[in-house]
Amino acid sequence: MCAARRVVTYRRDSENRDALVAEIAARDGLAVVPSANSRHIMAGAGTAALGLLTDHPEIETLVVPVCGLAAGTAKHLHPGIKVLGVEPQEGADTLTAGAVRSSQIVEAWEGW
Repeated sequence: MCAARRVVTYRRDSENRDALVAEIAARDGLAVVPSANSRHIMAGAGTAALGLLTDHPEIETLVVPVCGLAAGTAKHLHPGIKVLGVEPQEGADTLTAGAVRSSQIVEAWEGW
């Protein structure tokens, strides 16, 4: 089992996260596991969606992180499914990049 040795914070408005990760990995001899831009991560997300929708074909709406590649699988398996991409307001990279057609800021659901 792996665990984080430490949490590194950075300034989103003035520091480059990818460059910082690459620097730490090179310095400490670590491998970088990208959050989404990896065929292994994509395959895993697709497999998770396949399992979920195979076991529960009644699902009408799927809520996924905006980088959650499960959305493509969901649309392929169930063309009528509604897919909602979500991200935290403080980390709204997709929204601020203009990569979404519409947006709505909502409060956290009760019980979360």
